[in-house]
Amino acid sequence: MVSTNKRIKACWPQCAVMAAGLFLAGCGGGGTDDDVNNAIDVINQLADDTLITIPGVVVNTETAEEETPVTNAGLSGRVVDAVSGLPLAGVTVTLFKPDAEPVITNTDVNGIYNLSASAGAQYSASFTIDGYLEEQYSSIDLVAEIDDNLGTVRLVSNENSGAGELTGTISNAVDGFGVAGLTLRFRPGINATTGEALATATTDTNGVYTVTNLTYGNWTCEIVGVGFDTTFTNVIVLGNITQVNQNSAVSPNLGTGEIRIVLTWGSTPSDLDSHLTGPQENSNDPFHVYFSTRSSELASLDVDDVSSFGPETITIERQINGVYRYSVFNFSDNNAFELSDSGASVQVFDDNGLIRDYRVPDGVGNLWTVFEMEGGNITTVNTISELTSPTQYFPVTAKQVVSADYTMPQFK
Repeated sequence: MVSTNKRIKACWPQCAVMAAGLFLAGCGGGGTDDDVNNAIDVINQLADDTLITIPGVVVNTETAEEETPVTNAGLSGRVVDAVSGLPLAGVTVTLFKPDAEPVITNTDVNGIYNLSASAGAQYSASFTIDGYLEEQYSSIDLVAEIDDNLGTVRLVSNENSGAGELTGTISNAVDGFGVAGLTLRFRPGINATTGEALATATTDTNGVYTVTNLTYGNWTCEIVGVGFDTTFTNVIVLGNITQVNQNSAVSPNLGTGEIRIVLTWGSTPSDLDSHLTGPQENSNDPFHVYFSTRSSELASLDVDDVSSFGPETITIERQINGVYRYSVFNFSDNNAFELSDSGASVQVFDDNGLIRDYRVPDGVGNLWTVFEMEGGNITTVNTISELTSPTQYFPVTAKQVVSADYTMPQFK
């Protein structure tokens, strides 16, 4: 038996000649004009991808497997000097993982980079430039057709080389008081959530910790304790210097159905505000929880911090049908890049622990729209813009019911 491929178009006219010969051979080797015409009809049917039966010929109905299209994702961010905050131009940014070709780009005069790579999980990025310690950002997940932003990466100059010291307070995200007996584990790099810890510390009765002899550069601090969800924060070490106010917060374990959103940031600006909007059970109007209206039917602002660092915390008792939106507003609003440079972090917890970890992206503006949530599904927004209308706090589905004269207090 002879086997031929269903999709014979690809080899026309050579395949036509071969198939005609096979057809005539199956008829005993001779051939009349009618036989030739029949053979041509057969070839035309094959060319049209029509399955037929030819005497003495086995047709393979399997088609070539189509290649899975490559779907790309975007990644951007900004790189600055850790001490001065000035942008670093010419930093080589390399995005890589074991099963993919590395993608390499460089920062522009504003320290900004943009690149595109195949969507996938567990990428890492390295940041290198002469005169600075090379840094690595771990566990980067690229989502298809989504432009993600790693925020601001701060490189430490070799002028600040050597070992340094950190001290700070770890507070309860719900009441703002220091938590005793927490264990802190330090790993080199940004977002280094796994691997061997090279140093540890424990909080005292006031929630204060001190760790010494850390090599200069970026470190990831893992914070664990009984009754609290494990959390991670990024800290920077400068050689021969004690970095104070390296603060963070931990969330007490949640009950079934509860959601908690914890905002922390650096020393500047002094006042970032959490805003949560969403549906209400007993009203067609959406709720808006923030410093002026600290509670609704099912959500409350637990802590409102006005003196740097945070935490600023919102807890949702349970979700109902509808879309929620969480945003951060720079109430201090001293300059266009202040929010982007704040080092702000938003962590989302449920009864299973940490489920989302956002770092403020780079950009100009005073409003960070972080995410939307519906039915337990979280959709990342992660953009910075300028607040021009209070309706920007609400999801699109709720804007239509927000009255045109809706206003918010401008002072605390």
